[in-house]
Amino acid sequence: MDFIVMGAGAVGAVVGTLLEHSGHRVRYWARAGETQPTTPFGIQRDGGPRIESRPIQWIDASTSPMPDSDWVLVCV
Repeated sequence: MDFIVMGAGAVGAVVGTLLEHSGHRVRYWARAGETQPTTPFGIQRDGGPRIESRPIQWIDASTSPMPDSDWVLVCV
């Protein structure tokens, strides 16, 4: 499935990372001028493997139309 995450702060980045590691395509929608490089992070579940984040694939709202997706998650 294709997902767009709006509001890729702490919650949006974690949700997007978990979706990516489950095999889904995730893109992150940002307001004009708000696209920034992100620092990689890890998610550790109790007794489970550590999941490392991937670089965020930003969509700049001022220069790109909203792409087709199956789901849009608003994480604000």
